[in-house]
Amino acid sequence: MWKSFFSFRGGIDRRTYAFRMAAAFAGLLLTGVLVFAPAYWALVTIDQAGRIDHRLFQALSAVAVPVTVTLLLPAYSWSTTALTTQRVRNAGFSPIAIVPAMLAIGPVDRLMLQPAIDARLGWPLTGMTPVGGALSVLALIVLFVLPPKAPADLAARRPPNPVALSRSTFGLRRPS
Repeated sequence: MWKSFFSFRGGIDRRTYAFRMAAAFAGLLLTGVLVFAPAYWALVTIDQAGRIDHRLFQALSAVAVPVTVTLLLPAYSWSTTALTTQRVRNAGFSPIAIVPAMLAIGPVDRLMLQPAIDARLGWPLTGMTPVGGALSVLALIVLFVLPPKAPADLAARRPPNPVALSRSTFGLRRPS
């Protein structure tokens, strides 16, 4: 099961996509707390004992969150991109154009929309403009609502299994 969180192969239905995206988000939060909390607790304990300069404590505290995010974000981004690719494929579309377009929402929001729009959203879309946040949420809603491609349509697009074909198909045996 864990392999499917990081694999770009295959497809998953809506319910599986919703549960796995929620699990990835919960895993990110839980891992973040498990990584950040002990480090911050150690810093506070050392600061209260007077073994560290308070300015150094403030500097290390300011660095703790970005370091935690930098450590956890690649795995989270990879897993959500893999799950999105599987869901797009299950809906019958090619993920080659759709997934990069969804991934581009964040940089486009940061580089083009934020200089033009002063409004920002709160958590979990922290820092995004209302336009970028709406596009992100709309993309997720479409993936949750989009029905899976009919199995007959998927089977028609799949190439035939060469092992299942008889030798006469390849012209190796003369019909009698």
